[in-house]
Order: sequence, then structure tokens, then C-alpha cells
Amino acid sequence: MGKAKTAYIKNEGNGTLAKYVYGTAPYPVFVINLQEIKKSSDKYGVEIETAIETTLTHELGHAIQDWMGLDLDEREAEEFARHWYDFRQIWNFWE
Repeated sequence: MGKAKTAYIKNEGNGTLAKYVYGTAPYPVFVINLQEIKKSSDKYGVEIETAIETTLTHELGHAIQDWMGLDLDEREAEEFARHWYDFRQIWNFWE
């Protein structure tokens, strides 16, 4: 199994929660803005752990899109994260 690298940042400046660094699959690199995730979790009344989990899962969706040679699709990545959160199952959007 490949490795994943996670980098935590304080502020990216535009409210971005996280991003997948395009081109790093199959060893995905994610940049995570903990300050914005905290603000978002407070705003929507979500536990910080849930906000971090769903944010990382969304970005993992982008990493899989890149790895499979698909276009990056926000809707697919969001559904990928939502499916994991709701059912604890990986949604195979690439099939």
C-alpha cells in the first residue's frame, strides 16, 4: 500500500479547508487548513473531528480521480466523502 503525506497549515488566505496537491498520486499530498476547518465546524455546528474526516475524505476523492486519470470533479469528491460518512463504505465512482 502507498503512503500518504499530510501537511497542516494555518492559513491559505481564501477560506479553503484543504486541497489535494494535483499530480502527487499514488502518494497523495494534502494541504489542510485547520483554522478554516475549525471556523467551518463552528459555523455549521459540526464536531471538529467530523469536519477533519469529511474534508480529508473529500480530498482523497480528488486523489483517486487523479490516480485513475479522471477529471477532478467537486461533485464526485463531495459524494465520495458523503458516502463514506453516511455508510462507512467507499463509493467506487470510477467504475
